[in-house]
Amino acid sequence: MENSKENGYAANGGASKFYRQLQQAQLEQEEDFGVVFYNYLRALLKGKWVILFLFLVSTTIGILVSRSQKNIYEGVTSVLVKNTKSSASVVVSLDLQERESYADEIEILKSRTVAEEVAYKLLQIVFKDETTKKDTLDLIREEDGKISNIDAIAARVRSGISIAQPKATSTSILLISFKSFDPFEAATVSRAIASVYQERKKKSSSNTARILREFLEDQLAQKKRQLAESERTLQSYMEENRVVSLNEEATRMIGRYSQAQAQLDETGVLLNALTASLKQYNEELAALQPKLSNSAVQASIEPYTKQFQQEIARLEFERDKVLADPGSQTNLNVQERIRQYEDQIESYKKKLQQAFDRQVKQGLANVDNSQYFKEIYRKKLETELQIIGLQTKLKAYKDLAQDYDRAFLKTPGKNIEFARLQRNNQTLQDLYSLLEKRYQEALIAEEQIPSGVEVIDLAVPNLVPVGPNRATNVILGVVVGLVLGVGVVMLLQFLDQSVHTPEQAEKLGTLLATIPVIETFDESVRGKAGTEVKAEDETDLEYKKIASHLVTHFDPKSSVSESYRALRTSILFSSSFVGNGEKEDGNVFAVTSASPKEGKSTTISNLAITIAQGGQKVLLIDADLRRPVVHAIFGYNKEPGITNHLVGRAALDDITRSSAIPNLDIITSGTIPPNPSELLGSDRAREFITQVRQRYDTILFDTPPVLAVTDAQVLATQVDGIMIVIAAGQTQVELAKRARQAVARVDGRFLGFILNNFDVANSYGSYYKYYRYYNYYYESKGTPKIKKSFIEQLSDRFIGK
Repeated sequence: MENSKENGYAANGGASKFYRQLQQAQLEQEEDFGVVFYNYLRALLKGKWVILFLFLVSTTIGILVSRSQKNIYEGVTSVLVKNTKSSASVVVSLDLQERESYADEIEILKSRTVAEEVAYKLLQIVFKDETTKKDTLDLIREEDGKISNIDAIAARVRSGISIAQPKATSTSILLISFKSFDPFEAATVSRAIASVYQERKKKSSSNTARILREFLEDQLAQKKRQLAESERTLQSYMEENRVVSLNEEATRMIGRYSQAQAQLDETGVLLNALTASLKQYNEELAALQPKLSNSAVQASIEPYTKQFQQEIARLEFERDKVLADPGSQTNLNVQERIRQYEDQIESYKKKLQQAFDRQVKQGLANVDNSQYFKEIYRKKLETELQIIGLQTKLKAYKDLAQDYDRAFLKTPGKNIEFARLQRNNQTLQDLYSLLEKRYQEALIAEEQIPSGVEVIDLAVPNLVPVGPNRATNVILGVVVGLVLGVGVVMLLQFLDQSVHTPEQAEKLGTLLATIPVIETFDESVRGKAGTEVKAEDETDLEYKKIASHLVTHFDPKSSVSESYRALRTSILFSSSFVGNGEKEDGNVFAVTSASPKEGKSTTISNLAITIAQGGQKVLLIDADLRRPVVHAIFGYNKEPGITNHLVGRAALDDITRSSAIPNLDIITSGTIPPNPSELLGSDRAREFITQVRQRYDTILFDTPPVLAVTDAQVLATQVDGIMIVIAAGQTQVELAKRARQAVARVDGRFLGFILNNFDVANSYGSYYKYYRYYNYYYESKGTPKIKKSFIEQLSDRFIGK
């Protein structure tokens, strides 16, 4: 039972411990997040003048640029793009899509070819306003007033043109816009572009009809001459042989033959016309896309699709053959056969359309080109399909004509020659009639083919400028300024390798204490110190400032003084070491820094006062024989000092001065020697340290920067420990590391870093709270409470505190 209770207690204790660890980890994570967030805010606040400067510069530039820009005017012509595809065809009409994107039309309008045609048209227009004939177009002139060449004008047209579609996705309207510094010129050029585009579209749409019309016109003229010759020959034969007519059977046979021959000839004419159209399509494909011309030109109808077209042509031939019989209109059996033909033809047409559509899509699957190229490719394949059907009909009509011809040759006697002449004449008459009909249809089709583009609204001069957008330019300048300023500040923060926070200092080594910024500066500080000894040497502003920073003496209850007391405690605990087999406490320490002006003299002076206030007898020695300041801080003369004693010119009692602070004695530097390092490393210096150990509880040496000279390294081998002062926001991380390495190279005992000049009031987290709580604990009722900084308030609000 007891074991089970103990196990239960252990389990509960383990769970409780785990819960506390988890809670502590969460608190640390929240604290780290707050610190990181504050660091960004601190960097922005620190670089506020950089941000403000770049913001003002960028905004000013945006305003000046906007004011210097000329007004831009726009002329807009709206056009309706129509589908010009013919509704009639030799075979079933095959359409890929009823309507596709007009991106190809937009590219055509922006093309170099259209721009050159517009340039030619503008050279004909010349003036901005065609009605008044005043002011030559700036677009066609050079700066010296001469007329530009076509390439230059076309380049300007392409730079100013813009094509768009209205927001409605189902519209076929294009908006042709042109921007210029003159509203009349903008409208004129926009109208010229629309006119060129309309003419070009009409020319492209009428090419096929024109070719067919010209071909039929030539064939019609040939057949007319042949018919006239045939009629003369027949008339002569009838006069010479006194033949008037043929019998009814021969006449019927001649009619059938002539009709079949006319159909044969008509099919041949259409086949030749389509062959000419196919040639033109191939040439146009080669010109549109040279890299794909071979594959596009060589593409042909697949055997599966070809078979469907041949079957349709055969069924149409059989149907027409039945319809040619005069009695077919009244014979019910014949009518039933015709309906069967029609049903079969319709079924094959559906299959043909599916197969053809699939082939076209597969052929264009890997082609990234304009819709115009795709349309020409489709027309080429459709023309090939029509040629296949005509070739099938041509062969069928040819076989039928030969059958009629063989039956005609059986005509007896002398009537056969007359029958032949009459047959030829009848054939030519029927063919001429068919060609005349086709020719008239071609004329009508060519005239009725629309241009494909209808102008809805012509551009008119718009005196309201569309640009520049000055408000946008100013806003852009503001945004760029802010982004650039924040970016520069963040970059500087990233490049800043100095130590800023205690966390960074702890990563370098042991952190003994963090000393806040001492903001007090009072010219009358010497009077407050209560010392009657005045310095003979005139001290400069730096000495006065350091003297005023003796906060542990002037304000011992401040948070800064408390930080020095924390430093004193850290030193007392870290100075114990094992020597001669027993634990001993060191009492001789040195304070140095990585580089000058990091606050080591202020730090060691306040440390000495703090230790003395604790009841220990303290000796502060100014061993900075390069640039001594301790004598000026406490108001003494520099001589005699330690250098006078080390060279044998003064006794220890003669150089030791009692300060106004109880338990604190001071030894100044003395005369500046030419060889400080040798002097501090001498046997006399070792004897001096041994001697003062016996008189004082704590001895503090103020030494020069360890990276500047070797004095600190020399003393590091003789003292019980050395501390390195690093200034927050000033000391580089690399310099701090090198300073510690310099101490380690001489086997000196490194006690830790002292982070000086840390801005506690503007810090985040435990440091600020400690600073605030300590002041609250010591402040009197009449003392105003310390307010949080804006960044502290913003950080607390952001993380929910």
